[in-house]
Amino acid sequence: MSANVKLYDGMTDLEDHLSRIDGWAELRDQLTSRFSRRKACFKDPTEITKIVRKANETLVAFKERWIVETSFNVGVPEVIKISSFMDAHKCPKLSKRYSDKVPKMVDEMMVRLDDFVRSEEAFANIELPKGEMSEASKKLGGPVSIRENRFHMGG
Repeated sequence: MSANVKLYDGMTDLEDHLSRIDGWAELRDQLTSRFSRRKACFKDPTEITKIVRKANETLVAFKERWIVETSFNVGVPEVIKISSFMDAHKCPKLSKRYSDKVPKMVDEMMVRLDDFVRSEEAFANIELPKGEMSEASKKLGGPVSIRENRFHMGG
């Protein structure tokens, strides 16, 4: 988007808004320039091994970023994509789920990731009766979640 043109918010005349753009050719050139540089960064299929989950990145955010970044690499075999993602997500519980039955296709892997995230969210939202601890807490000798900690602290 040109610096002198703001996003169209629907509150003003569309024709007036469009007339402020210097030309569609310029806009096309700007888009092409911006996104072609991004695509040119990925040539070697092994570049996807450099896509790793950041310290405070959620699994869902990492999945979305991984999909976008790997889309710039064409011709990468499924097995390399799967191996790369399984190494890069850095979640031991998810690794255990994948190691029980290694996915054969990226789509299958992503469906299983979505299932894992939903199950973790559902588990996190389970309210335990006051004073009860989860099995994990009993084994560890203390609370494993903020919610359980509130119960122990009288919250």
